[in-house]
Amino acid sequence: MPELGLALPAHAIGKDFLPRGAFLARAPSGTGFQISFWGLIGVLFARAEGFEINLLGLVFGVGFRDLSLKLPFLGDLPLPRRRRDPMGETPGIDLAGPA
Repeated sequence: MPELGLALPAHAIGKDFLPRGAFLARAPSGTGFQISFWGLIGVLFARAEGFEINLLGLVFGVGFRDLSLKLPFLGDLPLPRRRRDPMGETPGIDLAGPA
């Protein structure tokens, strides 16, 4: 719902059904497009939502904004991010010595 700034979770029922029998429409956020055949099978690609494949109401995909994996029944699962060491130290080496 772009007017309210809300996004339905990946496991929301009926979120991929396009009104008035349309097959092609803008993504709910307005940042991409989606193709859907009566809400049974479809693809969505948008900057805000990410990439989604929906099949019989089940959504599989990747969220770009928050880097998450979208799975049926679970919704958005955040993916771990690799942290960069600002000091340039080698990971796994304790320079402070034993505790």
